[in-house]
Amino acid sequence: MYSNYIFDIGNVIVNFNPFYLTNAEIKDEAVSRLLAPVIFDRLYWDKIDEGTITSAEVKTEISKRIEKKYRNAAFTVFDNWVKNLTVIEQTKNRIDTLYNQGKKLYALSNISKDFRELYPQNPELSDIFSKFDGLVFSGEIGLTKPKPEIFEYLVKQFGITKSDSLFIDDNIDNINTAKALGFNTLHFK
Repeated sequence: MYSNYIFDIGNVIVNFNPFYLTNAEIKDEAVSRLLAPVIFDRLYWDKIDEGTITSAEVKTEISKRIEKKYRNAAFTVFDNWVKNLTVIEQTKNRIDTLYNQGKKLYALSNISKDFRELYPQNPELSDIFSKFDGLVFSGEIGLTKPKPEIFEYLVKQFGITKSDSLFIDDNIDNINTAKALGFNTLHFK
């Protein structure tokens, strides 16, 4: 067993599925399928993760790519994506067990700087993160995985010993970087 458990968020703690997140707000399947690829385009989301674009700027970019009649619906999806995230039950159960065992829990995620203020609107996320000893969100610090610097930031910020830590992520590039830096890793599938 390890003392520290470091979790990615998207597709490890929560299901990040653009079509589900769009369908949560738009009941017309055809409109949802039209808008989801635009709203959740990596063109914006990579910049959000880096902290180099604001939510207002994302909305401006989205509005350039869709018909005017769909803008309000698209903005509603964008504004509520965190609220509509669903927790992966298997991970939640594991986090509860580790917490009850007194293990240290951390999140290390490529995610927007707005996430910290938005996740309390989702009761499941608020409950999970109340058990965590530290949260590192890429958009807040301008560093993203798989760059080694974000892992080093986590270590320095919380005094973590790499060899006594398990890093859990669904992205193999992030796993490979963590492994090369001396973390124990688990590729979440």
